[in-house]
Amino acid sequence: MPKKVTEYPLLPLFHKFINEAKKGKHLQTSGRKIKPASIKNYYYLELLLIKFSNEKAFHIRVKNVANLTKKQFEDEKKYWKDFYLQFTNFLYNDLNHYDNYVGRMIKLLRSLFNYLNTEKGLNIGAFHKKFYIPSEDIDIVILSPERLNYLIDNKEIEQTLNDDLKKVKDVFVFGCAVALRYSDLMALKKSNLETTNQRVYIKIQSKKTQTYTRVKLPEFAITILNKYSKQYVNKLLPEFTKAYMNKKVKDIMDIYGFNETVQRTRVTIAGRKGFELFQN
Repeated sequence: MPKKVTEYPLLPLFHKFINEAKKGKHLQTSGRKIKPASIKNYYYLELLLIKFSNEKAFHIRVKNVANLTKKQFEDEKKYWKDFYLQFTNFLYNDLNHYDNYVGRMIKLLRSLFNYLNTEKGLNIGAFHKKFYIPSEDIDIVILSPERLNYLIDNKEIEQTLNDDLKKVKDVFVFGCAVALRYSDLMALKKSNLETTNQRVYIKIQSKKTQTYTRVKLPEFAITILNKYSKQYVNKLLPEFTKAYMNKKVKDIMDIYGFNETVQRTRVTIAGRKGFELFQN
């Protein structure tokens, strides 16, 4: 007679994990608090899992694997192989995500399983270690100095933009001037400004690397900041989500005529590679 196995629904456990991260009860391995941007990514993953579970009628649960029979262990192994393949296919085929985003979500999911095993003492096994984390190298499309100057100087085209596109263009142009990561750009505050010998600098500590960057601002960047100085109490620039920013920058490039075809190649290997890993 098969042994009775304790089963736990995963989504309530995940929600508790996110709440503990917000309150600082769950920390990084370094002992630091989990960053708000990372918590936001966990929240997105939770929504994806809910959507996947509902649309694919896939009940997501974990089981205590202590004292499993050989057949029960093989069944559990198959369950997580099916989950991995179905979930990644859902992200790729239904939601049109690419390797880097899928890889980020799988990496976060693996962190959740580590938390359940090590911090909550739920002996749920190490099946998650077979979850392959896909990644890809994407060719970088560079905006030439001539085109950047065209974006800055062509006021005739700028007047055709609606208010949102003008703001996105300002953020994009300012970002080109300071070469900061998107997350650092959106986090800029007035306290990051520094004036020395009548020169204006941005000084910021990178959220990702914790290193300091100090950049002298050109006149066009200072003009952009002055435009919004009275609109925001503390922030330097308008704030947008990364997805919205990416979409609107593409729209702006079309309006300015920067729309020639660029060949791009992506190779998706997650499903095949993940399946091979589960075979071993």
